[in-house]
Amino acid sequence: MKKRLLGWALVLALVFSTSTAQAAVMVEDGDTFFTVESVGNQEISPLAVTALTLDGLKSGGYKYSSSTYYVSGEDSYIQIQQLTWWEPVNDIVVGWYNTQTHKYYGLAYSGGNISNRTISSEGVPDGMYKIYVKNAGSDTLQSGTLQYSVE
Repeated sequence: MKKRLLGWALVLALVFSTSTAQAAVMVEDGDTFFTVESVGNQEISPLAVTALTLDGLKSGGYKYSSSTYYVSGEDSYIQIQQLTWWEPVNDIVVGWYNTQTHKYYGLAYSGGNISNRTISSEGVPDGMYKIYVKNAGSDTLQSGTLQYSVE
């Protein structure tokens, strides 16, 4: 019980900040459930770049980060270093997935390749979130990668 409380205390102590960004605006219901992972005594490095592989992501399908982030206020950001996908005719949505309410907050991108974009938590309620990518197109993605960090 003490480890779990310590884990939550560490998660709640995180403060994220960065420069101007686009606010996540799209909200839709979800049906995927996750358990919140305890942070424990591990040191968190919010500037570390993480990657999600999108290979074979079906139309309407989702990929989620393995890490869970506590968002408090409107000062958290997803920094997209690089996002590439093939079939470029498909739109991709990237954003915040609330593991408690099962709501999605994200921005749509098109063209198959974007870089140096920021999604803020402006308008996103406080809570525990995973980063998600949704294939909003009609074709299965042959390949793709999201390289990002959370601040």
